Amino acid sequence: MDLISFGDNGWGDELFVATLMTIAVAITAMFIGFLFALIFTPLKLSKYKFLNLIANFYTTVVRGVPELLVIYLFFFGGSGAIMYVAQIFGYYDYIEREENRKDRQLLHNAVTTTKSGFYREKQHFEFLRENVFPVMKDQNNTTHSKLRFWSAGCSSGEETYTLAIEAHDFFGKAMISNGGLRILGSDVNTGVLESAINGDYSEEQTSTIPAALQKRFFIPEPVGKNDPQRKINREIKKLIQFRQFNLMANVYPIATKFQLIFCRNLLYYLHPDKREYLLKKLVDHLETGGWLVLGITETGYKVEGMEKLSLSIYQKF
Repeated sequence: MDLISFGDNGWGDELFVATLMTIAVAITAMFIGFLFALIFTPLKLSKYKFLNLIANFYTTVVRGVPELLVIYLFFFGGSGAIMYVAQIFGYYDYIEREENRKDRQLLHNAVTTTKSGFYREKQHFEFLRENVFPVMKDQNNTTHSKLRFWSAGCSSGEETYTLAIEAHDFFGKAMISNGGLRILGSDVNTGVLESAINGDYSEEQTSTIPAALQKRFFIPEPVGKNDPQRKINREIKKLIQFRQFNLMANVYPIATKFQLIFCRNLLYYLHPDKREYLLKKLVDHLETGGWLVLGITETGYKVEGMEKLSLSIYQKF
């Protein structure tokens, strides 16, 4: 039921908006259909054969083909046509030039999906507490190794801060201080990264955080009766570094390997070839024995070199 619940932990709000969008599209399609009828009906009844031919083509191709195929035709064919025209006018070459990186960044900011939330898909954090963090703690007691986590596609920072809060609460200040824990949050979108770096969130955004953790790790910043803000405290902030880079890049500006990587609800937006490429890059940046966490709905992927545990969580062998 968590998957269809409303709020940051579920997809209920997205499903509701999608339902409204479906109704809006259906109503719009009805009016467009009336418009087409006003255009093609006179052509169908015309005494001129050429006009009859146009109307017959419409009724045969559009009305005679299943609606799903028409949707695919317009969606994929239309986007393909736009990309083809863009390529003719040299858009690809333009956007990839170094001197046009500002325009390229504006494009990335415009098209990327930025939904995030504290304790979103909380099953993952429960799994960390029960199965992953205890192993890390035992390893640390033996080898005194430093913990390195990565939130890939971190958006406005809620996931990254949730990781830091959970780790701080579980391991304690003594273990994670002085470089014992470092978390990287990365995203291609500079707009949301700015929000992540600021670490300011509304009362509604932080409502999914347990009250005790809110009291420990947030500083109330009332900016008005109707818009109270909560700011991540410095103790959590100093564990995290936010950086901007593209996960589709050939080389990542990362020198270290990680024990834990979060990359949730991103893969299903990618073409299968890009998805395979990204998964390989993520696995390459994991230590042996490290964990990769994908979104709960991203369950059908085979990740080479990884063993699937549960809830879209994999471990590198």
